[in-house]
Amino acid sequence: MPWKISPPSIALALAALAGGISIAYLDAHTDEVSVTLAALIALGFVLGVLGPRRAWLWALLAAIWVPVLGFARPLAGLTPPSPTMPLTVPSFLALTAVTSAASLAGAYVGAWLGRALRRATQT
Repeated sequence: MPWKISPPSIALALAALAGGISIAYLDAHTDEVSVTLAALIALGFVLGVLGPRRAWLWALLAAIWVPVLGFARPLAGLTPPSPTMPLTVPSFLALTAVTSAASLAGAYVGAWLGRALRRATQT
């Protein structure tokens, strides 16, 4: 099936990017991992309900910003390097995997629930 760029898809992509950047900012200002993961799950859920056909895309657009900002801030000199989070490729990949998994889980639960609700209201 060809890729169609529609206004709702653009709006969802922008919402995913803005939400992901907001969550990355939140992550930079809190020490609690659960806050970041809960926010990623919730954002993924909402985006999955609204756009179930591309739930994977919305989840990844939102999730990538936490590791990117987490590594860019110390490299740019905006924050001192953390002794508990080394700036290495394996730690970047691990953080990317965790944030992506959380966001994908929320997005696919939202997509499933959104489709189930649409089918229930159509019959």
